[in-house]
Amino acid sequence: RTVAAVPARRGGPRGRRSPRAMAAVVVALLLTCVALALAGAAAWVLPQVLQGRQREVQAALLEGEESFLAHDRHGEAEAFPCITSPPSKFLTVVIPAYNEELRIQPMLDDAEQALNAWQQQQQQQQPPLPLDYELLVVDDGSSDGTEEVVRRYSQRLGTDVVRLLRLRRNRGKGGAVRQGVLRARGRYVLMADADGATDMADFGRVLAQLQGVEEDRGGEAWGMSIGSRAHMQEEAVAKRALSRTILMWGFHALCWVLCSRTVRDTQCGFKLFTRATARRLFTTLHLERWAFDVELIFLGEVLRIPTAEVAVNWREVEGSKLIQTRMDVITTSLGMLRDMLAVFLAYHLGLWRTSSDDALLLSSRQAKAASLAGGHEKRE
Repeated sequence: RTVAAVPARRGGPRGRRSPRAMAAVVVALLLTCVALALAGAAAWVLPQVLQGRQREVQAALLEGEESFLAHDRHGEAEAFPCITSPPSKFLTVVIPAYNEELRIQPMLDDAEQALNAWQQQQQQQQPPLPLDYELLVVDDGSSDGTEEVVRRYSQRLGTDVVRLLRLRRNRGKGGAVRQGVLRARGRYVLMADADGATDMADFGRVLAQLQGVEEDRGGEAWGMSIGSRAHMQEEAVAKRALSRTILMWGFHALCWVLCSRTVRDTQCGFKLFTRATARRLFTTLHLERWAFDVELIFLGEVLRIPTAEVAVNWREVEGSKLIQTRMDVITTSLGMLRDMLAVFLAYHLGLWRTSSDDALLLSSRQAKAASLAGGHEKRE
């Protein structure tokens, strides 16, 4: 009796998969994990991108913050100028302040003393360089006595020297700086932190470096000078905890990959711009929180703006609004990572755009300023 041969099953014993099938399953799982991670990252970054798009539309809106109180003119409300107007000062120092009642007074004292000393020094040279400056403090919705401290300085020195822009809601450091720059009168615009961590006496050196790289484009000077603490990095590493040092190096690495490869210290709050550069950068700026500096540097590289990085004297000042607890180190780092990803993706995908003209901003400001001037309304 003949028995029919049963063909052997492929894949070995029953229930065991072949190596090729196992590899396919692993690859499918990895691709699924990657897809989920990308979807999660997109959901994380997308709100920031959409908010940036919305700020492009709202660039000309003022929300009732168009005026300051002119104490030397019987306290009447006077309209702020616009960055698109010709300069009427040599320098504007924009100082963002949020609950800085204790730190803003020493900073203003140092700024006044340093700028007056530099002015006297320049007048001894031939030809003398005039330094007609203003200190523009942007109160970013403070709930303490910041406004009262600044108003006392404004009353003592006059609103031609010290002006207060009080925002009705907190916008974040980047948003506060932006609003101040858009109302600057200076030929040069300097942003400086309210804690006075950077020595204002370094202004002369930062200005000299900027004037050394300036370019003339269409009759306007273009360039920016970035204060840097990179020369203090080794000392900072020696003093910081290991976790903060790791986060610092991680931030620098991600910033180099995603945003900037020319500036070593993007986060120093001491940056000087020509008026044309400030107008272009800050009418384009989309980020309003702590990582806005990264977007400024990124835009400077994209627009090929001449840039100098200058070592400045810097010291740690107590009372940081950014890092107050250990958990803040993690949450702030994640927030900055999200903002850097938003900058990289939004500009490369064409979701964010750079401003090409200021017609919308100018027309809106002129209309509101004219309305305000006609009514002479006083601020609350």
